[in-house]
Amino acid sequence: MAPEITTTIQMEEYLNLHSISHTSIDPLTAGGTNYSWMITAPDSSKSIVKHATPHLKILPHVSLPIERLEYEANAISTLSGLSLRSLTGDHIGVPTILHFNPKAHVLQIPNVGSRNLVEAFTSPELDMTLLGARIGKFLADLHSLPAELKVGNNQLVKLATQHCTQHLPRVLRERGYDDTVGARILDMLFDGQEDVSCQCHGDFLHSNIVVADSEGPSPKLTVIDWEWTRRGNGVLDVGLFAGEIWLMEYAHGKRGLLGAFLAAYVETRPLDSRDKLLAAARFAAHITYWATQVKWKEAEHSLDMSYRLLQKVLERDILWLRDSPIKRIFLD
Repeated sequence: MAPEITTTIQMEEYLNLHSISHTSIDPLTAGGTNYSWMITAPDSSKSIVKHATPHLKILPHVSLPIERLEYEANAISTLSGLSLRSLTGDHIGVPTILHFNPKAHVLQIPNVGSRNLVEAFTSPELDMTLLGARIGKFLADLHSLPAELKVGNNQLVKLATQHCTQHLPRVLRERGYDDTVGARILDMLFDGQEDVSCQCHGDFLHSNIVVADSEGPSPKLTVIDWEWTRRGNGVLDVGLFAGEIWLMEYAHGKRGLLGAFLAAYVETRPLDSRDKLLAAARFAAHITYWATQVKWKEAEHSLDMSYRLLQKVLERDILWLRDSPIKRIFLD
């Protein structure tokens, strides 16, 4: 096994060994999975280099598959090779690979912007409706790729997702709601055979969308962190992203991002009735759990709404869902 690279000195030694020119190297604190640094080249261009260890950076006792960067490199290379403008165009796309060493578990990509979508959300000059539509179409086009295309299939992301949502019954019980509703939602989402119908990003969060440092209302977006890419049902990506956007708009004000994202997604890739309910279930489960956590504590009093949404998904009450926070996917 290759030695771990966990300090700046060790990474600098690696860069020198592999003739990667640089004038400075600075550790990055964002992200808890991998060790990462910002590299400045002699021409002043910047890049990100990250190293995977067989454990979480922030929780060394938690094991992770060390080959996860291979999934990411393969996904980026495969998607770039398709030359689909909807996935690699001027408005939204994937990063390029500057350096990849599967034996050392090191990946280098360009620095495509100083802010992610979370950090840029409150910038008044940005057209969040337009950006939301581009993100929705991008994700729908990704999910339109056939499952047999060898983008990547890291199934451990499903276990990570379940680890978080398995707390749903406890959260409901502690706040006086019927915990069996949460258990039934988890059965709906994760029990049984998943419909392996497409390529999924696996960790499609607003923090994994980087906004370019350019003027104007619609800078280019780059979707990063493809190490959890897998084959499965894309509506889990949809529900996860929609849940995070709802929480962000709840905390900072609606700017049209959620509605535009959902509208563009279903216009590009219509969902059948079962997948609509699964997307709504994933959306509601995400809101219900994370509204009680420190990150989104101001959203905790929205639990009545999210619990009602969980109930209506189980009841398959489409009429009610057409007037819910995720109504856009039920209106076609």
